[in-house]
Amino acid sequence: MTGDEFYIQKAFNKAIEAYTTAIALSGLSPVQRAALYASRSAAYLDKGGTGGSFSCESDRKIALEDAKEAVRLSTTSCESHFRAGNAYHALGKYEKAARAFDRALGLVPGHEEIRQARDESRRKLAFGATQQHLDPRHIKTLNVLHETRKVWQEKLGRPITGKLARKRIDMAA
Repeated sequence: MTGDEFYIQKAFNKAIEAYTTAIALSGLSPVQRAALYASRSAAYLDKGGTGGSFSCESDRKIALEDAKEAVRLSTTSCESHFRAGNAYHALGKYEKAARAFDRALGLVPGHEEIRQARDESRRKLAFGATQQHLDPRHIKTLNVLHETRKVWQEKLGRPITGKLARKRIDMAA
């Protein structure tokens, strides 16, 4: 059986083995080899669950490496860019995913599945930007600013509000 046949049957480990064997064959053109890397990338993502959502991080990283190799071998392959976008998305790198999907759409304008994937990456990217205040690195910065404000309030003997607060905090930083 071929890798594609195993993939259709959702036998992803066997599909990966078949794609790996095929990649090692001599006499393949770069375009053919790119298609195999792209297919193996998809198998790694789907190995643990639909769309890579349940695949382990190491599988997602391998999927990304395969997709990047596919793009390197065939920059005009829509499938290669699409697989790269899927791998970036599965790794939570939504900006890179959206760019990869944009490149795929540049090759095949109007492709609905790619457009939907790009839009989903953009939504996740926008949502992540609105959630930055939950990032522990940002919380630490906010705590430092809060402590600085307390110090200035004690020095001045009154609460700091509005522009004065921002000015004092900026001076202290």
